[in-house]
Amino acid sequence: MTTFSRHVFVPLLLTLMLPAVASAQWAAKPGETVRNGFGPLKGESASMCRGACGLGCPSSCKTRVSYECLDSDRLIRVKSYICSTHQGCREHDDCLDACEKRGIEGLDCGAYCHSEAVETYGVENAVAWAAGGGPTDGPPIFFQYTHEAPDMPEPAFRCPEGSKVHCARKKGSCIIAGAGDIEPVFDSYPSADPGAMRIAGFRSGHLCGES
Repeated sequence: MTTFSRHVFVPLLLTLMLPAVASAQWAAKPGETVRNGFGPLKGESASMCRGACGLGCPSSCKTRVSYECLDSDRLIRVKSYICSTHQGCREHDDCLDACEKRGIEGLDCGAYCHSEAVETYGVENAVAWAAGGGPTDGPPIFFQYTHEAPDMPEPAFRCPEGSKVHCARKKGSCIIAGAGDIEPVFDSYPSADPGAMRIAGFRSGHLCGES
């Protein structure tokens, strides 16, 4: 894009995008706990951890896996990300999400929103945020996910044979006598069609794409 066309195009783009950015609700605020929070896109393209500094849920976020009791026999797997945040990161994510939702032809949303962050907050801060670093402007955001796309069914888990479900304040675990806690195994997709897959011995472990 030439300097002249940029001077003409960017003000027009801002006029189109400002209402969407102003009403964007995707980026969480410092200290919030957000359950299954995604950007506006669907499927595997949906962005996670909106408002965190870094790409998606960056490796700089602390992670943990826990289980909650769904009923007396089944558990829900919850993967949590504890991520740093700053106003610049939240504005950047809202810019990306608003741009992608509007689908403006010929616009590279990433390049545009990155350049806005650099112009507003400086190169040093923008580079640090892109890598998942600081500075920050408040307590971290707690993101919780029970599935990894907005239209993906939520899996349920059960305790392996010989163990039993233990629930305390909604938190769940599988206990086997003399051995303590044991990993749950995949059971089914409760919200899916009646004929959805059910595998008896599939261990929960890491989901695809996790290290």
